[in-house]
Amino acid sequence: MKTVVPEALPDVHPAKYSPDGDDHTSPSDSAINSQSTLSQASLDSIRSLAQKPSAVTNQEIDSILSGFQLDASQKIAGLPGDGHDAKNLRVAMPWTPSDNINESYIDTMARHDLVFDGPGAFKLIYNNEYKGLATGFTESSIEAGLKMRSELKDKNANIKLLSELRYREGPEGFLPANSPWWLRDKNGQYEQGYDLKGKDFKLMDFTNPQFQDQIAAQAKAVVQTGVVDGVMLDCFHDNLLNGPKYDAAREQLLTKIRGAIGPDKLILVNSNETELPLNMTSQVNGFYMECPTSNSPKDWARIAQTLDYAEQHTREPHVNVVETWIDPGHDRNDELNKMRATMTLVMTHAPDGYAVFGDPNPTSKIAHSHSWYEFYNTNVGAVTGPLVVRPDGSATREYANGTVLYNPAGNKPVTIHFQEPRKEAGTGKVGCDFTVNGEDGDIFLKT
Repeated sequence: MKTVVPEALPDVHPAKYSPDGDDHTSPSDSAINSQSTLSQASLDSIRSLAQKPSAVTNQEIDSILSGFQLDASQKIAGLPGDGHDAKNLRVAMPWTPSDNINESYIDTMARHDLVFDGPGAFKLIYNNEYKGLATGFTESSIEAGLKMRSELKDKNANIKLLSELRYREGPEGFLPANSPWWLRDKNGQYEQGYDLKGKDFKLMDFTNPQFQDQIAAQAKAVVQTGVVDGVMLDCFHDNLLNGPKYDAAREQLLTKIRGAIGPDKLILVNSNETELPLNMTSQVNGFYMECPTSNSPKDWARIAQTLDYAEQHTREPHVNVVETWIDPGHDRNDELNKMRATMTLVMTHAPDGYAVFGDPNPTSKIAHSHSWYEFYNTNVGAVTGPLVVRPDGSATREYANGTVLYNPAGNKPVTIHFQEPRKEAGTGKVGCDFTVNGEDGDIFLKT
């Protein structure tokens, strides 16, 4: 089954999940030809491998990754080594790779400038049957992980890799059944965590000082491998385990992790679109702003405000991430404006940040599924100017090769004029005058 993108929309068509491996070709995409969907089974295999409670082998990892291999001589257009300036259109990969590209898993990962996932995704294997009790990683897996890192850095020198630390919940078998670190109800039963795509997660007691020490030790162990640049912790804005008791525990945990890994390694925490307290914010390098609602002017104003707060108060180097989701009832091609708005918001307000636009977790087959868009390949060059908030309510920032404009949701269409002809990245139009609607943005390249 083929799906063709209209020529007026040069962005890659978001391929729907295809268990039988049907090809989804986008003839209008100049950078990526004959694109095929990565099968749901293959992507599920990656995710299940990273979340497997017991130890896995390099053979298991290689057997899955081998399904993504192409001819090594094939040139993948759009990678940083092919002229794509990854410093500026910085796309994040939260757990799941772009699913609309027929290329190796390594090449897809290398398109992204920030990747966070469980240590298994970087070929690291815990040295304990119970991952939660591990004190390090097997020597052979560290060797394999370093090789993988070297391959990624060869393709994208700017890529940063973060290993997720499980502290809030884990699958059954992550800890021994009788571990005091499981959170239990008054009847001694497991407290239920998120039901993540059929995977049954149980809550863990991160208020326990000994468990905090174990998590910090694992943080130290994973960064000492040299495979990753830091760590990521999910669910720091929590609708379930919240309040003063859990806020204090999260602050204590961050303090221990920062002490264990040192001042130079990266810490990213999931804050959704919420400003975390300063005593937490000052210890981390960035917020992962997983934004489940971004369909109103109020939503976008809150996202921008939190991003500005994070840029001001997190540690350098910053690794702030904005992830927005497709609105209910729409698909990825319906809302290319929203993809551009997400990217240009970050490029104007946080030029050292990262963006990603994808499917809503509740309705997607695989959490954090997203496309790689032709728009992401725009070579805009290095940042050359400050954020400018224009009288019409839009925001701009100058880059070496052009001007980035973000127009917030709820704002009227705005017009921008240039003295010399520019090329609009989103449409390919060349001219001196351009109009950008609200909840949209674009990049105007020098010609």
